[in-house]
Amino acid sequence: MTSVTELQLTNFRNFCEAKASPSSGINLIYGENGSGKTSLLEAIHLLSTGKSFRSSLVDPLIKDGEKAATIFAAIEDQNKVGLTKPR
Repeated sequence: MTSVTELQLTNFRNFCEAKASPSSGINLIYGENGSGKTSLLEAIHLLSTGKSFRSSLVDPLIKDGEKAATIFAAIEDQNKVGLTKPR
């Protein structure tokens, strides 16, 4: 199974800038309601499938007041993948 070693979000949902470096094992994501836990999972899903599991529209994915959202991931086999969604 391929693992994400780095995830970067820019203007995605409620994140201005966010960076995560998951470990190769099991990762626990926790926080207050509305803090972005599901948004992190949505970003990985969007990057791997090209679709959101929460919305068929692009606008809800982009932080209010911004023109585009970017998701970038580094994969354990040294590949990198990114996606920019403009309004």
